[in-house]
This record gives sequence, structure tokens and C-alpha cells, in this order.
Amino acid sequence: MQAQFVPVIGRNRMTFTFPLINAARNVMFFITGADKARAVQAVLSDDVERKARYPAARVQPTRGQLIFVLDNPAAKGSP
Repeated sequence: MQAQFVPVIGRNRMTFTFPLINAARNVMFFITGADKARAVQAVLSDDVERKARYPAARVQPTRGQLIFVLDNPAAKGSP
């Protein structure tokens, strides 16, 4: 995989698709801040419609682990 130059932003960039991410052995989200608590609650909920609004909900490793590392403010109200 090679980074491609994107003239609009003036730098190299790589795009990781969901199939690529989901093929990883381990995927970790590091989430901080109270402003993320609502999104964390949605992604970790069983409510399919609610979680569908967040791309992070599509990360589901097929052969590995999905790990969330949250600070206390981001974890507030999470299951």
C-alpha cells in the first residue's frame, strides 16, 4: 500500500476501507473527552438505528479484537 499525493490538501494520504480495517488482528479506539460520550454510547448500544449514524459502528474485526480505551468523561453513561 502506498500513499497518494492529494493536490487539494497538498500532502500524501492513505485511505483505509472497512474491509481492510476489519481484516486487522486488533483494532483499538482511543477516545477522550465528554463531547464524545454520546457517540460512544450509541456505538456500544444494541440500537441498530442509533449506532448506524456512526462509521465506527462498522468496525467489526472478523478475526481479531475490537478494543475501546476511554477516559472517564468519554465513558460517562456507557454500558
